[in-house]
Amino acid sequence: MDKILLYLYIILLITLLVLIIREVFLRLAPLTRKEKTMTLPQASPLPPSQPAPAPEQKKETKTTLATSTAKLGQAVSGLGQALGIFINAFFQKIGQILHAIWKHKVRIIVTLIILVVIGGIARYLSTEKLWVTIPPGHRGVVFDRFGGGLTKEVLDEGTHFYLPLTQEIYLADVTRQSAEVERITADSKEFQDVTLWVNVEFQLNEAKLYDMYREYGVRSIAELTEDIINPNTNEVIKNIIVKYPIGEVLLKQPEIKKAAAKEIADVLEDYYITVHDVDIENILISPAFRQQIAETELAISSRDMEDALLEQAKAASDRELLEAETAKQVTILEAQAIAEYNKLVSEQQISDKAIELKRLENAAKAIEKWDGVLPITTGDVTAWPFN
Repeated sequence: MDKILLYLYIILLITLLVLIIREVFLRLAPLTRKEKTMTLPQASPLPPSQPAPAPEQKKETKTTLATSTAKLGQAVSGLGQALGIFINAFFQKIGQILHAIWKHKVRIIVTLIILVVIGGIARYLSTEKLWVTIPPGHRGVVFDRFGGGLTKEVLDEGTHFYLPLTQEIYLADVTRQSAEVERITADSKEFQDVTLWVNVEFQLNEAKLYDMYREYGVRSIAELTEDIINPNTNEVIKNIIVKYPIGEVLLKQPEIKKAAAKEIADVLEDYYITVHDVDIENILISPAFRQQIAETELAISSRDMEDALLEQAKAASDRELLEAETAKQVTILEAQAIAEYNKLVSEQQISDKAIELKRLENAAKAIEKWDGVLPITTGDVTAWPFN
């Protein structure tokens, strides 16, 4: 707007100067023509066919010098007169212009006001639009300059008409965002230093954009991350880590992550920010405790090695005892088997003798009972009818 007014004023000034110069030249034109008609007396030159006598040459040179000096004086005098006339006419014209301006001051002021208004409207129409386009993943919060400030109207994606002179649209990014909170230094239960890197995935609550802007002002995602998310995440992590001994910080990382996600979500909900996930990307404990862990692991490793050797020796001894016991049992079993075998053989011999005696006894009884008639059927002796 200021530039347009400046350009208008320059144009008006140039126009006035052109008018003044034109009027001055119109007034000086008759005087210039009159000066051109004026001639100075000149000495008549000698005819070329009649050279001047030699004794009078010096006198003629002085006459020529005097004539040139006179002409120069006349030219300077004429220039001074012309300059005086120009200056006189210039100031007369300035006076006339000022008189005319004063005489028509109301008309001139109205003209300037109209020019200023036209310039302002032209600038407004050339730089401002009567519509706004809300890109994907964004919403528009309407600010009414003359209607009470921030309104509850939230514009969805797409093109919307509005009045730039009375309204302003604030774009809010409602897509899922990620904030990396680096190098959070916390103290464990034993006041050992623990450094954490935490990643928070969040999203602006679309239904609460009016409340968020009204309470915390219009902020970009970067400003929200810097002013709200980072400080609150830092504070929550410190309050959680101080509850755990240094040795449990690494072992209970899933439990710490779950607690941090819940508390960060509860805190940021007051700022109308929805938390989707909290991830502990890295945990770094103090150098002194890392040295202590290394020494403990070395001691555990040495003890495990000794235990392994002892177990190996015990296993070898147990194996030898088992082999000896097995050999003993085998010997016993072999002796028992031999004794049993001998017993069985002895019993078998007695049985065989008894069977033979019984057989002979039966045969004798059969002979005593035989009537001299041969049996009709023949077969095994055990099948005789005398049984």
